Amino acid sequence: MVIKVYIASSTGSVAVKKHQQAVVGFLEANRVSFQEVDITMLEEQRLWMYRNIPRDKQPEKGNPLLPQIFNEEHYCGDYEDFFQSKEHNTVFAFLGLSPQPSVKKDEARQEKSRNKDSANNKKSVWTMDFEAVLMCPKTQASCLYYKTKLQVHNFTLFDLKTKEG
Repeated sequence: MVIKVYIASSTGSVAVKKHQQAVVGFLEANRVSFQEVDITMLEEQRLWMYRNIPRDKQPEKGNPLLPQIFNEEHYCGDYEDFFQSKEHNTVFAFLGLSPQPSVKKDEARQEKSRNKDSANNKKSVWTMDFEAVLMCPKTQASCLYYKTKLQVHNFTLFDLKTKEG
Protein backbone atom coordinates (compact mmCIF):
# COMPACT_ATOMS: atom_id res chain seq x y z
CA MET A 1 0.00 0.00 0.00
CA VAL A 2 1.29 3.40 -0.93
CA ILE A 3 0.24 6.50 0.93
CA LYS A 4 -0.28 9.41 -1.47
CA VAL A 5 0.00 12.95 -0.18
CA TYR A 6 -1.45 15.48 -2.61
CA ILE A 7 0.42 18.77 -2.34
CA ALA A 8 0.98 21.99 -4.25
CA SER A 9 4.63 22.91 -4.72
CA SER A 10 3.71 26.49 -5.56
CA THR A 11 1.16 27.75 -3.09
CA GLY A 12 0.66 31.28 -1.85
CA SER A 13 -0.59 30.14 1.53
CA VAL A 14 1.97 29.83 4.31
CA ALA A 15 -0.48 27.72 6.35
CA VAL A 16 -0.92 25.21 3.51
CA LYS A 17 2.86 25.01 3.07
CA LYS A 18 3.33 24.33 6.80
CA HIS A 19 0.59 21.70 6.81
CA GLN A 20 2.18 19.94 3.84
CA GLN A 21 5.58 20.00 5.55
CA ALA A 22 4.09 18.65 8.78
CA VAL A 23 2.49 15.66 7.06
CA VAL A 24 5.53 14.86 4.91
CA GLY A 25 7.88 15.36 7.87
CA PHE A 26 5.88 12.99 10.06
CA LEU A 27 5.79 10.30 7.38
CA GLU A 28 9.53 10.62 6.74
CA ALA A 29 10.37 10.56 10.46
CA ASN A 30 8.31 7.41 10.96
CA ARG A 31 9.69 5.78 7.81
CA VAL A 32 6.28 5.42 6.21
CA SER A 33 6.48 4.75 2.49
CA PHE A 34 4.63 7.52 0.68
CA GLN A 35 4.45 9.36 -2.60
CA GLU A 36 4.06 13.11 -2.98
CA VAL A 37 1.72 14.05 -5.81
CA ASP A 38 2.14 17.65 -6.93
CA ILE A 39 -1.21 18.74 -8.35
CA THR A 40 0.23 21.95 -9.77
CA MET A 41 2.15 19.88 -12.32
CA LEU A 42 -0.28 17.03 -12.96
CA GLU A 43 -3.74 18.16 -14.06
CA GLU A 44 -5.02 14.59 -14.35
CA GLN A 45 -3.99 13.83 -10.75
CA ARG A 46 -5.61 17.04 -9.51
CA LEU A 47 -8.92 16.11 -11.15
CA TRP A 48 -8.70 12.55 -9.80
CA MET A 49 -8.09 13.89 -6.29
CA TYR A 50 -11.08 16.27 -6.47
CA ARG A 51 -13.37 13.48 -7.73
CA ASN A 52 -12.33 11.09 -4.95
CA ILE A 53 -12.73 13.37 -1.95
CA PRO A 54 -16.07 12.53 -0.30
CA ARG A 55 -18.82 15.13 -0.66
CA ASP A 56 -18.99 15.77 3.08
CA LYS A 57 -15.28 16.74 3.08
CA GLN A 58 -15.56 19.20 0.18
CA PRO A 59 -16.01 22.88 1.01
CA GLU A 60 -19.17 24.71 -0.03
CA LYS A 61 -17.11 27.13 -2.10
CA GLY A 62 -13.76 26.67 -3.78
CA ASN A 63 -11.44 23.68 -3.72
CA PRO A 64 -10.45 21.46 -0.80
CA LEU A 65 -7.33 22.65 1.01
CA LEU A 66 -4.14 20.70 0.65
CA PRO A 67 -2.65 18.40 1.73
CA GLN A 68 -5.10 15.62 1.00
CA ILE A 69 -4.10 12.09 2.00
CA PHE A 70 -5.01 8.81 0.30
CA ASN A 71 -4.03 5.19 0.84
CA GLU A 72 -3.91 3.98 -2.78
CA GLU A 73 -7.48 4.83 -3.92
CA HIS A 74 -8.96 5.12 -0.42
CA TYR A 75 -9.43 8.63 0.96
CA CYS A 76 -7.88 9.01 4.43
CA GLY A 77 -8.49 12.70 5.08
CA ASP A 78 -7.10 16.20 5.02
CA TYR A 79 -4.64 17.96 7.32
CA GLU A 80 -7.22 18.49 10.08
CA ASP A 81 -8.05 14.77 10.13
CA PHE A 82 -4.34 13.94 10.14
CA PHE A 83 -3.71 16.38 13.00
CA GLN A 84 -6.55 14.90 15.08
CA SER A 85 -5.24 11.37 14.53
CA LYS A 86 -1.76 12.54 15.51
CA GLU A 87 -3.12 14.09 18.72
CA HIS A 88 -4.88 10.80 19.58
CA ASN A 89 -1.86 8.70 18.55
CA THR A 90 -3.89 6.88 15.87
CA VAL A 91 -2.08 8.03 12.72
CA PHE A 92 -1.33 4.52 11.48
CA ALA A 93 -4.98 3.49 11.81
CA PHE A 94 -5.96 6.77 10.09
CA LEU A 95 -3.65 5.88 7.20
CA GLY A 96 -4.94 2.30 7.09
CA LEU A 97 -1.55 0.85 8.06
CA SER A 98 -0.55 -1.76 10.62
CA PRO A 99 0.72 -0.45 13.94
CA GLN A 100 4.27 0.86 14.05
CA PRO A 101 7.04 -0.45 16.32
CA SER A 102 5.51 1.38 19.29
CA VAL A 103 3.33 -1.72 19.72
CA LYS A 104 6.52 -3.78 19.95
CA LYS A 105 7.88 -1.28 22.48
CA ASP A 106 4.81 -1.87 24.64
CA GLU A 107 5.33 -5.63 24.42
CA ALA A 108 8.99 -5.20 25.40
CA ARG A 109 7.98 -3.03 28.36
CA GLN A 110 5.48 -5.66 29.52
CA GLU A 111 8.14 -8.37 29.26
CA LYS A 112 10.57 -6.18 31.22
CA SER A 113 7.93 -5.70 33.91
CA ARG A 114 7.34 -9.47 34.16
CA ASN A 115 11.09 -10.06 34.43
CA LYS A 116 11.38 -7.37 37.09
CA ASP A 117 8.65 -9.04 39.13
CA SER A 118 10.42 -12.41 38.86
CA ALA A 119 13.71 -11.05 40.27
CA ASN A 120 14.55 -12.40 43.73
CA ASN A 121 17.60 -13.26 45.82
CA LYS A 122 18.50 -16.24 43.63
CA LYS A 123 17.75 -14.63 40.31
CA SER A 124 19.07 -11.37 38.91
CA VAL A 125 17.44 -9.53 36.07
CA TRP A 126 19.64 -7.21 34.04
CA THR A 127 18.46 -4.97 31.25
CA MET A 128 20.41 -3.42 28.46
CA ASP A 129 19.56 -0.27 26.54
CA PHE A 130 20.92 0.46 23.13
CA GLU A 131 20.59 3.77 21.39
CA ALA A 132 20.34 4.06 17.62
CA VAL A 133 23.34 6.08 16.53
CA LEU A 134 24.97 7.04 13.30
CA MET A 135 28.12 4.95 13.44
CA CYS A 136 30.03 6.83 10.78
CA PRO A 137 29.10 10.51 10.93
CA LYS A 138 29.97 12.72 8.02
CA THR A 139 32.90 14.69 9.42
CA GLN A 140 36.66 15.03 9.15
CA ALA A 141 37.41 12.85 12.22
CA SER A 142 38.21 9.19 11.68
CA CYS A 143 35.40 6.62 11.77
CA LEU A 144 37.26 4.56 14.38
CA TYR A 145 37.24 7.52 16.78
CA TYR A 146 33.44 7.83 16.58
CA LYS A 147 32.80 4.08 16.72
CA THR A 148 34.85 3.83 19.91
CA LYS A 149 33.19 6.84 21.54
CA LEU A 150 29.63 5.92 20.61
CA GLN A 151 29.91 2.28 21.62
CA VAL A 152 31.34 3.20 25.01
CA HIS A 153 28.79 5.92 25.77
CA ASN A 154 25.66 4.07 24.64
CA PHE A 155 25.88 0.76 26.51
CA THR A 156 24.45 0.43 30.02
CA LEU A 157 23.62 -2.58 32.19
CA PHE A 158 21.10 -2.08 34.98
CA ASP A 159 20.03 -4.47 37.75
CA LEU A 160 16.26 -4.06 38.10
CA LYS A 161 16.12 -5.39 41.65
CA THR A 162 18.95 -3.50 43.32
CA LYS A 163 18.65 -0.48 41.03
CA GLU A 164 22.40 -0.62 40.39
CA GLY A 165 23.87 0.18 37.02
